[in-house]
Amino acid sequence: SKHILYTNNDFQLMLVDVEAKTEKVVAESKLGGIRSYSWSHDSKWITYTMPQRNGYNHIVIYNVEKGEAKQVTDGIGRESSPVFSPDGKYLYFLSSGRTFTANFNMVSQGPVALTTVMAMSLQKEKAEPFTKEEDEEPIVEEKKKDDKKKAPAKDAKKEGKKPEAKPENGKDKKAKKKDEGIKIDFAGIKDRIRRLAIRPGAHFGL
Repeated sequence: SKHILYTNNDFQLMLVDVEAKTEKVVAESKLGGIRSYSWSHDSKWITYTMPQRNGYNHIVIYNVEKGEAKQVTDGIGRESSPVFSPDGKYLYFLSSGRTFTANFNMVSQGPVALTTVMAMSLQKEKAEPFTKEEDEEPIVEEKKKDDKKKAPAKDAKKEGKKPEAKPENGKDKKAKKKDEGIKIDFAGIKDRIRRLAIRPGAHFGL
């Protein structure tokens, strides 16, 4: 790894460049420690939570190359544990305060906030994600008993045909698609947040 990310007692999120032997402040909080932070798989983005005065947290995405930070949630819940999906299409996180349930505890009569698992689409959507697929299995027609068996493959040498050339060094000639990294469309990103079909509860950590 070329970079190291850590927090200190001054409530700062620090980024260390191992090769250049330098470090800089990614974020600084005046309301408490930055407890949740993680990397994208291409090491070009960092996501973390920032404390707010209302006791909740909002989520920030930081561009390592440009040194720019974007707030991507509105802070209506206590957000935590933001992580990028392996394919770079979503940002998953936990949120407490968006869903409540009745409390039958005799000591406290107020509602209890439950933790939900949320997903944020990082790119513009062409279709509704996380749609529930039909449970019906595709019908496969049974082969008839009187179907003829496949004829054995003919020898290319006997037919006078040249055998297909094998790839050099056993490698496929098709060039592998280069991984260009994660691309994030920040326009309207707050409107692309959805609650996953996971029952709210005492979830902790992703």
